[in-house]
Amino acid sequence: MVRQGQLGRVRLVVVEFSHGHHAAGDDPDNPRIRWRYDPRQVGNSAQFADCGSHALHLASFVTGRQVERLSADFASCVPGRELEDDAMVAFRMQDGIVGRLWTSAVAVGRQHGLTLQVSGERGGLRWQQEQANQLYWCPVGGRVTVIERGEASLSADAERASRIAVGHVEGVPLAFANVYADLYLDRPRPGRVATTSSWLPMASMLPRKAERYMSICFSSSLACASSSSCTVSGKASNASRNSLVAAPRQDICLHHPSSYRASPSRHSYC
Repeated sequence: MVRQGQLGRVRLVVVEFSHGHHAAGDDPDNPRIRWRYDPRQVGNSAQFADCGSHALHLASFVTGRQVERLSADFASCVPGRELEDDAMVAFRMQDGIVGRLWTSAVAVGRQHGLTLQVSGERGGLRWQQEQANQLYWCPVGGRVTVIERGEASLSADAERASRIAVGHVEGVPLAFANVYADLYLDRPRPGRVATTSSWLPMASMLPRKAERYMSICFSSSLACASSSSCTVSGKASNASRNSLVAAPRQDICLHHPSSYRASPSRHSYC
């Protein structure tokens, strides 16, 4: 719908990936959780690198735009954690799109919490992964419409991606089945007929290696930007907490997260 221009020019995108499964602070030695907030094992970002990066991918994929500037607030709500368990990021994307991202591991009452909302000059849509079959669409001045996965009159791509009848939950395994099927159908072989320009293999929609690498760098840059002082690739920086900083560019941000060294006192506690 975004690619077809039904929303018009995109103005705002809001993404969240928040859950409450790490909210308990009375068991700091729980091995399932402890390692996630240990910088010696995971680098310099916890919750954002774990979940926030997926929300960022979702915003970039749906809008087709990349982040250019951002302001980040990292917090450790559970005392004793060295890395963040909650993060709020305000960002600007290409073409002036305003972005908001919240990710948390201490949002009690939330289970998975991956959500997306896109607002354009002609209308807006919202989606939640926990109710993945429904997409909510509202044109400017109109009523909210619930679009069901698998129903009639959807786009050709949506119809091709629906593998079971409407009303049934499709889920993650069948989404991967779509990708694998496209990889098989699009493989080079003798006598293969070229695909039409309107057919976009779903495998091509997945993040590529460079995009995954960029996500790692993005997480490291956020952690660095939220420090009171930091060193990036040997060059001193005084990016203060909540300051607006440039997002990493794919052509220059090709550093391992360990190349970012942040001050131990970079976190505030809520």
